[in-house]
Amino acid sequence: MTAEAGTGDLVLGVVYTSDGSSGPKCSWDRYSNFEFERATGTPPREPPQYYDDSDVEVAQEELDRREAELERWQRTEDRRRSEPKVTYFDGEAHYVYAVRCVGSTGTVRLVPTTVATNDLIPGLHDVATGQILVPVPDVSPELGFTGYVNLGMWLAVEPATITPITAEAGPDAWITVTPEHQSIHFDFGNGDTRTCDGFGEPISYLETFDEGPCGYTYRHSSPDSQPYQVRVSTTWNLPYTSSNGSGTLAPFTRDAVFPHNVDELQTVGQSN
Repeated sequence: MTAEAGTGDLVLGVVYTSDGSSGPKCSWDRYSNFEFERATGTPPREPPQYYDDSDVEVAQEELDRREAELERWQRTEDRRRSEPKVTYFDGEAHYVYAVRCVGSTGTVRLVPTTVATNDLIPGLHDVATGQILVPVPDVSPELGFTGYVNLGMWLAVEPATITPITAEAGPDAWITVTPEHQSIHFDFGNGDTRTCDGFGEPISYLETFDEGPCGYTYRHSSPDSQPYQVRVSTTWNLPYTSSNGSGTLAPFTRDAVFPHNVDELQTVGQSN
């Protein structure tokens, strides 16, 4: 899958792909001046022209000078044609590439001549974290419904995975981030919190009043008409590999808030 992220990417040439593996997914063929001019139909440059009057005799010395000038021009032009095409955007020099990616049609993209891996990190971070959805609680008793004082809760969120996401700009600048889920965190709206590794542990034994291995028990009811506001957060690590080595970006947290009313029910207590 190839993704675009705004008109700026057409200029900067960044391509985002997500297909389950690390490394570049596109071929980048840099245009030479000659290739670009041929592709755009630009007329070839003309060599120096000399007025030819058959009635005027030209000295051999002048003929030799003209031949030498034409040879110098041709050498210079051959060198210019073979050099990479450079165009300017907002005063910055860019190379021009023909780009082909797996599963997508070819495009022409402009890439800054000085682009480096670090330049790709901000955009890739936005794309990668944009794939991380808000957590969906898998909690017993369910959030949003009535819970009870001294009734143990089992805390978890629905598991989620994110495929590796790659940003690349040119053949020598790419970076792949593989989001990895780290932990869940619950803020119960009363000052208490709980953090658990992984996605927590959903309830496995329905006939219990005890909280789960990742759990919590309210000891006081929520104020009248004011349910606790429970904040559920998931934290993801963002390790990466790139054309400039490997490392990790700062962890990313996505959260959501759910109302949870807790009542006092004297007949409900902890089991023996």
